Amino acid sequence: MAALLREVLLPHLLRAEAVMFASTQTGHARWIAGLILARGEARITQRDVVQAYGPLRSPESRRELLEVMESLVSMAWLQPEPQSNPARPAAGWSVNPAVHTTFAARAAAERAARQVARDAVAATLRRKTGSIG
Repeated sequence: MAALLREVLLPHLLRAEAVMFASTQTGHARWIAGLILARGEARITQRDVVQAYGPLRSPESRRELLEVMESLVSMAWLQPEPQSNPARPAAGWSVNPAVHTTFAARAAAERAARQVARDAVAATLRRKTGSIG
């Protein structure tokens, strides 16, 4: 019975929950988590995110960006860095080192997927501009 719960029911329950409760913010958080894993760095800033991720680039999206980063804080992926002015929102976060060790396989897959995407963009640009190389 325990094996049935663990191997069949739990994966279906988790998938159903992911589908039912998915939101735009969840998608943003997953993308930023992928960025964190792909880069493997010990900290990330608002600037890093907006330079790498178009959907949260506009100034109007700053509040949403901070909400997404707060969700990563609540999942223990990030820790906000102290601000000199406590009234201002965090501009940088320390990455929990356990994230990189726990998700090492996912990080490798994320780096590979991002390299494939970069290569595809470069190939398209070469075709469009007629460049060779």
